[in-house]
Amino acid sequence: MKTICEIYPCLQGEGARAGTPSILVRTLGCNLRCGWCDTPYTSWQLEKGQYTVDDVRAALEANPQIEEVILTGGEPTLSPELGDLIRLCRAKDKKITLETNGTRLIAEEWMRSVDLVSLSPKLSNSLPADKAIARRHEADRIHLPVIRQWIESAADYQLKFVVSTPEDIQEINTLINALSLGKNKIYLMPEGRTQEELQQKRLWLAEICIREGFHYCERLHIIIYGDKRGV
Repeated sequence: MKTICEIYPCLQGEGARAGTPSILVRTLGCNLRCGWCDTPYTSWQLEKGQYTVDDVRAALEANPQIEEVILTGGEPTLSPELGDLIRLCRAKDKKITLETNGTRLIAEEWMRSVDLVSLSPKLSNSLPADKAIARRHEADRIHLPVIRQWIESAADYQLKFVVSTPEDIQEINTLINALSLGKNKIYLMPEGRTQEELQQKRLWLAEICIREGFHYCERLHIIIYGDKRGV
């Protein structure tokens, strides 16, 4: 079975581990359809998988200096190979960051094997233009019990929000209050795929983070390489 579309060494681009050398493993498939999705080949225009778990093993063995693995998507909890990937990373003594939209659970055994779950609940700014697709997306984009279970099960967590406008902050505060969370593990990231788009939002979002007590989150890979694949 091939549900993996990308494997490459990189620097983690976002969140608490930004700048950390990592092997990125991207799986195919997503249950959401964000209007601003920057990996449409994992959701909107699904590619055919190219790689297997054995290919991931080869990448880990070819890069022994790299101690961390990012399991991402799409939505990696949809991958039937996720358990095998987690088992492989554990066998190779790698630290695991799992990036998920927080709408699905996996086996408790695997959840407890994740060192950092990076939860990225989708705000209403993610709604796609197509009304029929938007209805399905809206019905599935937030599942508070799932988010709570991930926070309780993984060794550590962060919540990372894509912010399009200042008005998004009220929605974020409502959500973290419903989860009874503080702000020390909340990261706000400007929405955008180019330096120009990001720069338009950086200044006001940075000021909001200072005022509200959130962490500001950059998109390091776009700063360094631009919006392209394989970095």
